[in-house]
Amino acid sequence: MNTRIHRKPALTPLLAGATLAALASTATAAPVTLVHETFGGSGSASLAGTTPGTFASALTSATPVAGTATWYASPAFKADGSIGGATRNDNSAYLYLGSYINNTRGTADGKFTLTANIAKPTAGTWVSAGFLYIPSDKISSSIDQTFNGGTGNLNGYGTFLHRTSDSGANFFGGAGTTNSNDPGNIDADASITITLDFTPEGGYNGTNNFGTVSFVATWGADQTAEWSYTWTSSIPITGIGFSSSGTNIAGGVSSLTLTQTLSTVPEPANVALLAGALVAAGAIFRHRRHTRR
Repeated sequence: MNTRIHRKPALTPLLAGATLAALASTATAAPVTLVHETFGGSGSASLAGTTPGTFASALTSATPVAGTATWYASPAFKADGSIGGATRNDNSAYLYLGSYINNTRGTADGKFTLTANIAKPTAGTWVSAGFLYIPSDKISSSIDQTFNGGTGNLNGYGTFLHRTSDSGANFFGGAGTTNSNDPGNIDADASITITLDFTPEGGYNGTNNFGTVSFVATWGADQTAEWSYTWTSSIPITGIGFSSSGTNIAGGVSSLTLTQTLSTVPEPANVALLAGALVAAGAIFRHRRHTRR
């Protein structure tokens, strides 16, 4: 009588698969720099027509509307980031991003962070920084408006306004100067971080939540102000940049950076560990099969 011995399947491949799943789940969000500008030009040259140090190709290849890798700016904005010599009250400088940000609404890649450093402006004037809607038919002509251009014109959606006066600074959810919060007087140079979150994880559902804008302003030794606002209707964003008001303005900006937080990806170290585990598991499994024979 022949007796068959039933061996249980080797657990090594199963354990390797479990290891693979566990390691793949340990992922981190990957921030990618889309725009970086340090304003290294001359104070006697216009900012208009210059190119940022970084302007990602994903912006210039966006569809259906591509971004433009050069600054549109009124003569008041200089290549070294200074602002002065304005001949009119309303002035803006911006980078046109096309449909890139709008294309990510409702996806895991729809989170963007804008950071900027703004010098204390002249009393009675102001400088703003933030996300903008720039009509595609007015890309070059909106430089003589501010972020509160009104219906059909340049408008801000997530804007920080730095004003050295008793009326203080402002955070604006937009459009323009609507949906605001007053953090008080910021009588110093300020650093601002503005984050747009159009991800489902952040609450976007396209019904009653169309994204959130969050602000963090820091100044002085340890002064901080924060605020956030959730849009209840769809908002268009096609650019980033600055506005200023007042012919006697003297101020400036020293940096501007836009990053995008892409959906999670496995850590490189975990990928290497995972590959090594699979190779070792395969070798052990082959050795056991050979021994049984």
